[in-house]
Amino acid sequence: MDIDGWELVTKNLVVFIAFALAACEPAGEAVTPEVTTAGNMAAPVVYTVNYPLAWMADRIAGEVVEVVLPVPPTEDPDQWQPLPQHVLAYQDADLVILNGAGYAKWTTLAFLSPAKLVDTTANATDWLVPAGDVRHRHGPKGEQNNTDTASHTWLSPDLAAEQARVIAEALMQLVPGSAKGMKERADTLVGELKKHARTLGEAFENLRDRQFIFSHPVYQYIDARYSLDGQTVVWEPHEEPNEDQWQAMADLVEPDRSPIMMWEALPLRSVSDRLREMGISVVVFETGANPHPRKGYDVILDDNLANVRALGSMAASPNSAKAVD
Repeated sequence: MDIDGWELVTKNLVVFIAFALAACEPAGEAVTPEVTTAGNMAAPVVYTVNYPLAWMADRIAGEVVEVVLPVPPTEDPDQWQPLPQHVLAYQDADLVILNGAGYAKWTTLAFLSPAKLVDTTANATDWLVPAGDVRHRHGPKGEQNNTDTASHTWLSPDLAAEQARVIAEALMQLVPGSAKGMKERADTLVGELKKHARTLGEAFENLRDRQFIFSHPVYQYIDARYSLDGQTVVWEPHEEPNEDQWQAMADLVEPDRSPIMMWEALPLRSVSDRLREMGISVVVFETGANPHPRKGYDVILDDNLANVRALGSMAASPNSAKAVD
């Protein structure tokens, strides 16, 4: 057996042992998942792996199911490693809504019933794009080719609309007595997402000649959907880049194209100021993978659109948005 095979066997053995230990724990010690909608205790329970999926399921289901996202707000849902108690809760759910496209890889190792799994991108393979090239800050080679599938599919509103349709079909099968209302809400949601896709496209069209640099490898679907031809680095918003990173940025930037750097959150003020000195605008485009403490995903969509529109109205001048101190 090759090394990859042994690694997979080892991971599955670890998961199996963790589940066995969890089954022996007293019920009172189980971790209570965070519930995104307060539903009837007798209602079917639907677990999700990120906030956009939970938001879509909640919009479609209304009050007839309980939608649960147990990922802690400080964790990246894609990289989160659930506790055994969490996995047991996923096993007990009536449905588990997955993002697919390689997102939340732990779900491929856990013992989850295939009959309960809803892969929202399983039938959208023509829409999926590779993760692509990333200029990493670490390692002697500097540039690494990542041939995995990009996983932040919902950032393309068109693809998010397809995911919403899949969610609606699964929920209507789960609660057929509420199918009519669910279909109406799903049609409304899909229409909103399609409209958002068109409006966002218009905003990006005004930036057609500008260079895009992505601060993290999460924007592949925005890049592909709107033909931005962007380049990706790995910079964290709350970290100061080292001098090698700054030099790599200087080599990457094309000043005559009024470059734009897209971030998941505002960078440090010192970083924003230095980027501005290099002629690089800063724009925040949140992924919304985690629940926001003060706004829903619909507001995140509106804020992202407003931020892109603002760039188009600045006559290709650097972004003056406040940065993090």
